[in-house]
Amino acid sequence: MTDEIVELVLYVTGDSGRARRAIDSLQSLCDRQLPAGSHFRVVDVVAEPELARKARILATPTLQKLSPGPPRRIVGDIASMDGVLSALDLEPK
Repeated sequence: MTDEIVELVLYVTGDSGRARRAIDSLQSLCDRQLPAGSHFRVVDVVAEPELARKARILATPTLQKLSPGPPRRIVGDIASMDGVLSALDLEPK
């Protein structure tokens, strides 16, 4: 992997246990496996439904890679770091 900064968006529903696990898993992934400076933001589809509609989010959790391109998405469990990296076409640092 190059040292390109990875930008991700995680769409969740409220502050449920499932949402918290997804956020914790993603934080761990960023800290351990992605280049320095990589980051994510969390969008609560209940609080910001217009962002979910614009991004065409139909289920949560959904993880979207914005950059580096091409864009990719994962819907559902993101606990497996290897699975997430593979699905997003990323290599660990």
